[in-house]
Amino acid sequence: MKKTIFLLFSVIIFFGLLVFVSSSAVFKPGDIGLGKYTSGYSPKINGYSIHGMNSMTSLLDLKKGWAKRGQKEVILWLGNSQLHGINQMKIGDKNCIDYSFCSFTKYNERKEVLGFSLPNANLMEFLVVFLEASNQMLIKDLIILVCFDDIRENGLRTELSDTVCSKMTLKELNDVPDIGASLVNELRKGYKTNELNKKDLTAVNKSKTIPWIPTLIQERSEAFLNKEFDKYCLLWEKRSSMRGYIFNWLFKLRNTVLFIKADSKRKILRGPYQSNFKALTTILSISKDQNIKVLLYVSPIRNDVPIPYDSNEYSLFKKELILLANQYNARFVNLENLVPPKYWGFKESTNIFQSDEVDYMHFQAAGHKLISDTIVELLKELK
Repeated sequence: MKKTIFLLFSVIIFFGLLVFVSSSAVFKPGDIGLGKYTSGYSPKINGYSIHGMNSMTSLLDLKKGWAKRGQKEVILWLGNSQLHGINQMKIGDKNCIDYSFCSFTKYNERKEVLGFSLPNANLMEFLVVFLEASNQMLIKDLIILVCFDDIRENGLRTELSDTVCSKMTLKELNDVPDIGASLVNELRKGYKTNELNKKDLTAVNKSKTIPWIPTLIQERSEAFLNKEFDKYCLLWEKRSSMRGYIFNWLFKLRNTVLFIKADSKRKILRGPYQSNFKALTTILSISKDQNIKVLLYVSPIRNDVPIPYDSNEYSLFKKELILLANQYNARFVNLENLVPPKYWGFKESTNIFQSDEVDYMHFQAAGHKLISDTIVELLKELK
C-alpha cells in the first residue's frame, strides 16, 4: 500500500513539473535573486563578450575578445548584479558596461572597458578575479563597485573554480596575509575534480591500454543517453532550468523561515566584514605597486524609501572606504544617490508568501546610462 501511494505521489509530482517547466521561460541560474522584473544582460562586440558574468569561464571569454581586438589597455569594472541586471528591460536597452565601452573607446582608442560581475559579489571574490584578470590581460585601470550588503558575504562560490586559475594567481593569492591560504584552499576544493577529470580525459585520448576503455565507454554512453532523453523527455531537456527553479525556491524558503524581506535591516557581520576589507586592501596595494589606477565607488541605492541598513554601521563603512582609498591613492566617489527614484522598480518577493517588493539594487537602462556617463567622466580624470 505504501509503495502504491509513493508511486502515485511520484507520478503526480512528475506531471506537475512537466506542466510547470513546459509553460515557463528558461530559467538561468545567474538570474537567482534578480526576480521576474530584472533581466541579466551581457553585451558582446563582434560576437565576443565584453562583460563576464557568474563564472571564471566567462573571464576566459573576455580574454578571447580582448585578444581579437588587438590587446588594448583594459579598464576592468568589477561589480555585483547591479552591473548586469536591467529592471523592466526593453528591446534595445543596454547596461553600463555596454554604454561605457562605446563612449570611452571614442574618447581613447587605446583603452577599452570590460566588466565582470557576480550576484552578491564580495570583495574576496573580486580579489581572485582581479588577480586572474591581471595575469591574463593588460589591466591599466580598475573600477570597483562596493556594496554594503555584499560585505556580509564570506568566502568564494563554486563558480569561481569552474576553471583552474593560473599558477601565478594561486601564488599571489597564497601570499595574502590572513585570508590568502583559505581562499586558495576553497579554489582547490572546487577545481580539484575538474583537474582530475581533465587528466583522465587526456589519458583516455592518449592511452591505448585496456584500463581506460571503461571510462571511454561510460563517457560515450552518457552522451548518447543524454541526447536521446533530450529528444523524448521534456523534463530531461530542461533539467538545468529545473535546478535553477529549485535553487530559487530554496532561496525563497530560507528567507521565509528567517523572516527576511527586501526592507529587512542588514547589520555588519564582523568576521566577513574584516575579511572583505583585507581583500580590498590587498587589491589596492597590488594596484598601487603595479601603477593601476583605481576608482572605488559606493553602489547606488534606492533612496525614496528607508534603506535596509543600520545607519551608523553604513556611515562607518563609507568612512573606512574613504580612509582606505586615501591610503592607497585610489579615487573614491559615493554614488549612492545618483540614480533618481523614477529609474528604479520592483522585484519579485524574496520569500514564498509575500507579493512584489521594492528593489533596492536594480534599475532601468536609463539608470545604467547615468552611471556610465558619470564613471566615464571620472575615468578621464584618473591620472
